[in-house]
Amino acid sequence: MKATRLPILLCTFLALSSFSCSSLLRTKPSHKQEASTLRLHDIFESIRQRNNAIQSLKAIASIHYGAHGLGAFGSHSQAAIVARRPYYLRIDHLAEFGTLLAEVSISDGNLTIYWPNENQYFKGLAGEEELARYLSVALDPDKVVNLITSVIPLEKEADYRMIAKKGKIILKGNEGEITVIQQDQDYLPIYYVAYDSEGSRLYEINLQDYEKKGESEKKEGIWFPQKLSAQFLEPKAKIDLEFQDLEINPLNTDDPRTNSKIFEIKIPENAKSIDD
Repeated sequence: MKATRLPILLCTFLALSSFSCSSLLRTKPSHKQEASTLRLHDIFESIRQRNNAIQSLKAIASIHYGAHGLGAFGSHSQAAIVARRPYYLRIDHLAEFGTLLAEVSISDGNLTIYWPNENQYFKGLAGEEELARYLSVALDPDKVVNLITSVIPLEKEADYRMIAKKGKIILKGNEGEITVIQQDQDYLPIYYVAYDSEGSRLYEINLQDYEKKGESEKKEGIWFPQKLSAQFLEPKAKIDLEFQDLEINPLNTDDPRTNSKIFEIKIPENAKSIDD
């Protein structure tokens, strides 16, 4: 009886040992997994550092573009955007010959619209509804500045998983996904899509034709896209920007239009909204 029981016990012991070893081998990350994790970290850090470089600009960045799909301002109106940190945004809407039609100022969560020809003002909180109404963008003020200056929303690094597809790299997170391409030692976002809590698309951004700006012997430049397009589903809107120029210190401080004091003037009670 003991003689027959011994081989059974031996087989059981060997089977358990084999299972334990295979479990350990499975739980230990492979070189391929480690390399993938390291690359994901490099990509995440590249995007994060680029975001930080843009957000930490102390100077004023002026972006001139031809605007399409800006609703009440007309499909061919010209605009100049001034973005200054922390979260100050001014958009000058110009007529065909450069006449200033309206200025939109967003600062510290407040929205101000100035019509110089009518000497009228409108002021209110720059929440999603106001921005959707005046800028056709369903985002809060800081995200509008981020959108225009091509700062990509980032989640925690641990929330991403990396996928390689057709020569591009995709970082999939819980709130959105980022598609990047490699340029020198940097990884540049070319597409971002944001999702709501149910996984439906909120908006998507395409970025194209990157150029390095502000580079000098003493300072590393920052990659900026020359073209940016965004589509928003709620409310449904589309914005196309083609940047003709982007400088780090472009503005003339003697220009009265750059003086923010004009927005301190009391707004008349009968001020008209842009839709009126």
